[in-house]
Amino acid sequence: MASSARASLHKSLFVRLRRRATRAVSQGAAESATRGQSKDLREAIPPEPLVQKLPRSFGGALLLVLTLLHAPALYADPPSASDASTRSTLAAAIADRLTPLLPAGERLGGVDLECDPPAGATLNEVAPGVAQLQARSFLVVLEHDHRTLACGATVRAERQVLIAVRDIAAGEAVTDADFRPQWIDAFGTAANGMVTLPSSTGLVATSAIHAGQAPSAWQLARPPLIRPGDLVTVTVTNGPVSLRAQLRSNATAALGDTALLINPESGLPVAVTVTGLRTAALEMQ
Repeated sequence: MASSARASLHKSLFVRLRRRATRAVSQGAAESATRGQSKDLREAIPPEPLVQKLPRSFGGALLLVLTLLHAPALYADPPSASDASTRSTLAAAIADRLTPLLPAGERLGGVDLECDPPAGATLNEVAPGVAQLQARSFLVVLEHDHRTLACGATVRAERQVLIAVRDIAAGEAVTDADFRPQWIDAFGTAANGMVTLPSSTGLVATSAIHAGQAPSAWQLARPPLIRPGDLVTVTVTNGPVSLRAQLRSNATAALGDTALLINPESGLPVAVTVTGLRTAALEMQ
């Protein structure tokens, strides 16, 4: 598109200059024929541009030079394949330097330049001053013909997150089986999704999660099953023998947590494993 516009401009300028050069040739011939006319008649003619006052021979030479100079613009070939080759080479070099700047867990999909680099341009810098890429757009610095060129670029990157395999209602318990990993756009709306579940046990959904959705960490929680002051029923097992006792909690704990309960009779702490709402288990060794 830019090459077509330049060619059109060159053609317009060439036509104007060629007309003036042609008039210069004609004027030279006319001046030779009327050289004997009076000075007053010559002075009555408005002055013409310098190119029209040139001798006939020089005007013809100028016309030839203008024609030769303009020929490449009129009959310019399409952009050479070297431009595409330069763009491809730069994109590959940028990708190599950009990969170490991606956050952990992301993979590079490609790089798109937002400028038309001149053929033969080389790469100088990628994302100067950036230690870790946090946005899709960044800046690259190119070198060409002893000049420094700034060019915008965008990255296509992906990261892996957990996707729900079924609809999950708020308050429903979830496990690893309810999710699967999937690669998504690293800078998309689900980019803050979880790579792994925050816990392997005791998780419930704090809000509804739809199948195919990448939930955020706040949408899963481990609700406390034991709170300070609760009387907790503890099943104590010693081989084939088991008994139950009630101990008092001084802390908050969720399913699967190890909690320290207080024996009301002795006042000593006892470590138990939380198994449910105000229930725990203790296995004697």
